[in-house]
Amino acid sequence: MYSRTTLQLRQFLKWPALFFLLMAMLIFMGTEKHAQAQETASEQEEAVISEVDQVIQLFRDKREHDHLKRLDSDEHSLTLMSFSNEELWNDFDYSDYYPLKSPHWMILLSSYGYADLLLDQTPGRIGREYLSGEWGAAVSYKLSGTTIKPIWLEPNFEFPDWRTNSNFLITTPFTELPSGNLAKAYSVIANNHIRVTQEYEIIDTVFGIPVGLTPASSSHPGRYMNSNRYVLKHTYTIRNISGQNITDLELFQLLHGLQSQVGIYDNRNYPGTFGDYYTIAQIGKDEWWDWWSDWDWDNWDWDNWEDWEDPDTVYLEDFIVFASSRQPSSFENSYFGIESLDDHMVGKPSIGVHLSIEAGTLNNQDYFAPNELWLGSAMSWNLGSLAQQAEVSLTVYLSILTGNVVTSDVPSGSANGGAENLGGVDYTFDEPTQEGSIFVEYIQADRNEIQQRVQAGQFGEPNFLKNPDDVLHAWHVSFSGEFRGSVTLTLGYDPSLEPLSLHYWDGTKWRQQSGSIDSASNTITTTVNSLGWFAIGYEAAAKTKFQPGVLMLLLDDE
Repeated sequence: MYSRTTLQLRQFLKWPALFFLLMAMLIFMGTEKHAQAQETASEQEEAVISEVDQVIQLFRDKREHDHLKRLDSDEHSLTLMSFSNEELWNDFDYSDYYPLKSPHWMILLSSYGYADLLLDQTPGRIGREYLSGEWGAAVSYKLSGTTIKPIWLEPNFEFPDWRTNSNFLITTPFTELPSGNLAKAYSVIANNHIRVTQEYEIIDTVFGIPVGLTPASSSHPGRYMNSNRYVLKHTYTIRNISGQNITDLELFQLLHGLQSQVGIYDNRNYPGTFGDYYTIAQIGKDEWWDWWSDWDWDNWDWDNWEDWEDPDTVYLEDFIVFASSRQPSSFENSYFGIESLDDHMVGKPSIGVHLSIEAGTLNNQDYFAPNELWLGSAMSWNLGSLAQQAEVSLTVYLSILTGNVVTSDVPSGSANGGAENLGGVDYTFDEPTQEGSIFVEYIQADRNEIQQRVQAGQFGEPNFLKNPDDVLHAWHVSFSGEFRGSVTLTLGYDPSLEPLSLHYWDGTKWRQQSGSIDSASNTITTTVNSLGWFAIGYEAAAKTKFQPGVLMLLLDDE
């Protein structure tokens, strides 16, 4: 028997219990709903990533296949012994690579700021490798008078795969930041002495970086070309967390392109925002076939060459450039292994600029063009001393440029994916007399960009638009060789611009250029004797419109 007091107490406690039970059910339902929403969002995100980064997955699968195949062979047994007979592949975590994309190219970076893949995004060349080598950094310093020799930030270099001397750990993994249309991210790594925060940002420079083509020591006048307008801005911020004073802090930046054949350090001043920067350019020609569009996705077989169905071969000339506004304390262009001696898949290259970095002694060689691949380049900067908890920053910039090689045997081709794509160009030279490369830049310039280009002297005010604030659709076509006769160009245009006409900047004024328009294929074909800027316009020039009120004010002022 319960006493009345006990029953009243039970009755009193009943309602709070029911209330808490109801709240628990609501929380559970909300949590379950949130979990389902998160799962759905995650599935959607995975689907998007899978679709966008299919080419990335292709490279990962290919690399893993090739690597494991080599591990199974006896050919590299001696190489693997240096890794204590462990399965080296287990140390290469491809999930820690993240793409930063521009409209024209993309780079895959690890949280350590290292990249092995810089991939073309041009139609017809999607997935083509620019680097297939290295973009990585190292640091050295003195800690209370004790020298710490250069340490790589990245623990595991890839293709060729080898372990570095890195003692850094990730404290903040690669994290994307809100940035509008272009990619932006950061990561943080640290050892016991320093913390390195790295910020990565794809920026639109409009004009690109001047690619210096004359070695610093040469007495010849400087020569340059502008890189792609999209540039990776890579900032290192190094903080002293050792509790002691750090002196002689040095940062090293390494660049290696698999197909690069010439390395040039140039310290001259050139026009533009980046014109007074110090640059290293790697230049190389690449025999490329469009395997991406021909690949049999339903039946991947890396060892079956029948899966490569009649690829279209083209010859491309690549420029990879990195730059800094700060004068380097040293630089070097030399080997990154030698093709006949080293393997580009497994093992640390036996010779090259990476060893100079580890020794802390770059040789200041400003030009290197070996008879045999491979090529490496580096710059270093002395960042001085750091008191406890003090920090210092350095920014380097990376960009690319690609042209189509034109010879007397190959006078025709396609650039920017060809005229079947918006902004693409098909070309035919009557008579190339000196081999060179054709470079095509396609722009859709708003009023701000038009003004920048007019002020830079690239062309005059386009007076052939319907309205002054219309977007300018234009191509810049240049050729580094020589030719006689004419060049036939077929340009792929935006069909929303019809009816249209073609205009050419002759260096003094825009003039209407004759050509035939094919509305079915959205192309316009013209034959010219010189190259330069070509733009889409209209028969009637745009007329400046005045507001009556403004005009009256001007009259009153008069």
